[in-house]
Amino acid sequence: MTGRLLLAALLLFAPLASAGEEEDLDALRARITKSRREVEKLRGEESGILKNLMKLDENLGLTNRLLSGLEGKRRKVEEGLGAVTDEAREAEGELAVRRALLRKRLRALYQFGGYHDIEIVLGSESVVDLVGRFDRLLRVVERDDALYRSVLAERARLSRAREDLAAREREIRKIEEERTRERATLLRTKQERKTFLDDVRGRRESHEKLVKELEESSRELERIIAERARSGERYEPTGPSLFDGGSAKLPWPAEGKIIMQYGRSRHPEFGTELTNNGIDIASPLGTDIRCVAPGRVEYVSTLPGYGNCIIVRHGGGYYTLYAHASEVGVSAGDLVEQGDVLGAVGNTGSVSGSSLHFEIRKGTDPVDPLRWLR
Repeated sequence: MTGRLLLAALLLFAPLASAGEEEDLDALRARITKSRREVEKLRGEESGILKNLMKLDENLGLTNRLLSGLEGKRRKVEEGLGAVTDEAREAEGELAVRRALLRKRLRALYQFGGYHDIEIVLGSESVVDLVGRFDRLLRVVERDDALYRSVLAERARLSRAREDLAAREREIRKIEEERTRERATLLRTKQERKTFLDDVRGRRESHEKLVKELEESSRELERIIAERARSGERYEPTGPSLFDGGSAKLPWPAEGKIIMQYGRSRHPEFGTELTNNGIDIASPLGTDIRCVAPGRVEYVSTLPGYGNCIIVRHGGGYYTLYAHASEVGVSAGDLVEQGDVLGAVGNTGSVSGSSLHFEIRKGTDPVDPLRWLR
């Protein structure tokens, strides 16, 4: 009984969600509101294709994070629901028992006329007998008082349990309403992204603009790597570099099928040429992205055309890049080993659906990854 009462007390007085968790959700909601305003603003401007795509992807990512946070909050609220329901049932049972006892005592007092102090005095045969009679009477009064107070306590406990139940049920309904709204928004944004990309793929003017923007993004990536090479601390792994010799010895960064090879390619309809500095691997959303060789995470950020990307520095001046991630599980400065999970395959910044864009670079110069992948 004591253990159950302690658990119930903890549940009854525990907040439905911690202040820190609610602040995180509020901050996320504010970022989503800002992101959606920026998407609306870009619709009315002649802005870049990749910039539009990046904003849509940012909005999708933030909405997914909010949905995940709301699901966690709902689970937390529901965790205490069963125990508080049991507490309410137990309080109802205890209250019924104690009320029955109290009614029984009240009937007895009514039948026998209550406490007759004068009869106790006059009926006592001696002082000792009188003291004994008053002592017994006092104990009866104390028991009756304790019974009455226990009824009040159980009534208060039941009231608190019912209030907590009602609050949790209201909170769950509120969470579900927000989740429903956000899921609908997520579907609309996904459809907007698809319509946007269909338009880009279907129009020569848009496709040519996309090619130019992708080339600009590639130059920006080269600038980032060059800057890291100049300013960053050198990293040399213990043992020979896995890139020496250029022979096939590295594992694939993700399971899947190559949909775009390294080098230059020509669009079959528009005739535009595009240089791919790596390979693109079609892979299901959420597939593990694994590091191909030991190294240090040099850069984690979002770039137009690359989406969420990770750059790892290896020995001998080599870098590997993993782009379009839906999730990133490492931070800049982390040391990683061959086979470590860096994140999950996604479609951020991608015009080709769920895929991994993978590059190997010697300094800033891209090289064909198939020379190393086994």
